[in-house]
Amino acid sequence: GTSAMIARAFLLSLFLICLGPAAPAQELPAGPGVEAQLDKAAAAGNAGRYDEAMAIFRPLADAGHPRAQYNMGLCYANGFGVPVSKETALAWFLKAAAQGDANGLYHVALYHDQGLATPRAPTVALDYYKRAAHAGHAQAAYNAAQLLLTGDGVQADETDGARYLMMAANAEEAPARALLGAGWIHEKGIGVTPSISTASHYYAKAYEAGLPYARDFMYDLYRASSERAAAAFEAGDPATGMAVLDELCGLTVFRACYHAGTYRLRGTYGVTRDAQQAMEDLRLPCAHKL
Repeated sequence: GTSAMIARAFLLSLFLICLGPAAPAQELPAGPGVEAQLDKAAAAGNAGRYDEAMAIFRPLADAGHPRAQYNMGLCYANGFGVPVSKETALAWFLKAAAQGDANGLYHVALYHDQGLATPRAPTVALDYYKRAAHAGHAQAAYNAAQLLLTGDGVQADETDGARYLMMAANAEEAPARALLGAGWIHEKGIGVTPSISTASHYYAKAYEAGLPYARDFMYDLYRASSERAAAAFEAGDPATGMAVLDELCGLTVFRACYHAGTYRLRGTYGVTRDAQQAMEDLRLPCAHKL
């Protein structure tokens, strides 16, 4: 089915345990400079001074600070200054998640998705991914989209999946694969209205975000769209054919501009003659000596 094809084609699993931007604390322990203390602990941890970091994180976490609780989870998940314990990590992530911390919510989702320290439970994972996404976690939105689009342990829902994928793709720090996925669903019309220009836009952003093969997706989009236009003309549907050529021409696909211009100039395939528009169409390919 369509969803399975998406999974095989490009929606590669990207489950990262990372230090993302922390969600604002819901209730800080009393006293000034709490965030400064947490920043100091993070700096110590990044420098490998885990005992120093834990000495700051633990009392704040015990006092109920969600960012500290999330970082305690990271320490136990990765063995930073303490023995690795996925169970203890999950317990701390749950504490942070209970206060709406985006990173805590994401990691609770991740553990249930991957079956870490708890049996795999995709429906539980999806709920936490969605909550983290609405708290501003772009990777959580992308992971929610994966589950919904592929139907991996949950009810497949292309419309909802597309919504979360676009939430990830439009985030300030959008995952590169979310940008690629946004292009794909707009090319194929999966959960959204198909759009060559929108697909091209997100493929270009994915390329800029560091996915070199996103350019191949863009070229394949142009080639497939050109073939679709040719098929429409052969089938006696010049309106569809010209609509595709015009959209490609708007993306500076020179050959599409050339064909659109010559068809309008000559009235080929039953296209309405329009010499003025034809000259506009031909201006770009002529400038590039196509």
